[in-house]
Amino acid sequence: MPRELKKQPINLIMTGSRKSNLLAASYTKHVAAACNLIPFLEYDLVRTTMPFRILRRLVLNAGYGATNRKLLEMVRQHRPDAVWLFNGKTISPATVGRIREMGVLTINYNTDHPWEHFSSGSGNANIIDSLEHYDVHLTYSRRIASQLRDRFPSRTVEILPFGHDIDKKTYTEISSDPTEINRMCFIGNPDKKRTEVIQSLLNASIAVDVYGYQWERFLRDHAMLGIHPQVLGLEMYQMLRRYRAQLNILRPHNLGSHNMRTFEIPACGGIMLAEHSIEHQEFFSEGQEVFLYRSMDELVEKARSLLNRTDTEAQQIRTAARNRSDESGYSYGDRAASAIQFIQSELAQRNVLDA
Repeated sequence: MPRELKKQPINLIMTGSRKSNLLAASYTKHVAAACNLIPFLEYDLVRTTMPFRILRRLVLNAGYGATNRKLLEMVRQHRPDAVWLFNGKTISPATVGRIREMGVLTINYNTDHPWEHFSSGSGNANIIDSLEHYDVHLTYSRRIASQLRDRFPSRTVEILPFGHDIDKKTYTEISSDPTEINRMCFIGNPDKKRTEVIQSLLNASIAVDVYGYQWERFLRDHAMLGIHPQVLGLEMYQMLRRYRAQLNILRPHNLGSHNMRTFEIPACGGIMLAEHSIEHQEFFSEGQEVFLYRSMDELVEKARSLLNRTDTEAQQIRTAARNRSDESGYSYGDRAASAIQFIQSELAQRNVLDA
């Protein structure tokens, strides 16, 4: 069960998000229960209309500038103990440096790799050039944590894995539907690697449904393929549960580690077939709570096996996956409690040094 959060006397500015499906929104909710939270909304980078894309480069600097000015004004007004930025794509190194010079603890949680960017959406120069100005680096990955410690030996680096926000009420709602679709499923947007994995299943005559943007540009029509629009929020959780098995394909910056689906699928009572990684093995029991593949041949073999399981066997896997998620502290409520402990410890150490 999620840890009970006890309110701590910490004044914290943390960047949030207008989009409820993003990680920052989950943390905002839980961190607010643990300290005096002052949320700050960054400049909204995401637009899908063509006019915005054309004008984007013209207005981006103005949006960045306003965001940085507002953040500095908020820090001067509230004098927080700490400022926590998610990724920090819109925040300049100069701004982070000025906040640190004010004696405020600066914290960064990067949900991608800090300097190895898979795409233009996963990072920019602001993120890279601000790294030296953070007192605390939070990362989901042990590999990235090791790299950060090597590069910034005088800074604090803590591992804060991803998690899930599927509480008991949501789980009851999504698990009450007895409908099961006996096909493989992948929820996410396409890239070359994901396409190759899904094509391997189709070539083996294994049925796959994909949910996301522009899959029709990556996959040709196939009798065993279904292409569907993106799903978010409760609808996504329902789909994670409804299919017999869910694919989890790691992107380059997640290799050897894990991603958000690592916890979301089991927490929904979904059956996860994921790329093998040491962290996947540590978080869940392979062959009982989740299933892992190390090659395309093993992917096909395990996918076919899962689709051929009896309903009773499938339900046992679903129950085991959910129970492990409940009992092991994998919720974002638990992650938020861990983060507050990290911050408390760092602030206490500062007070000792200043005394």
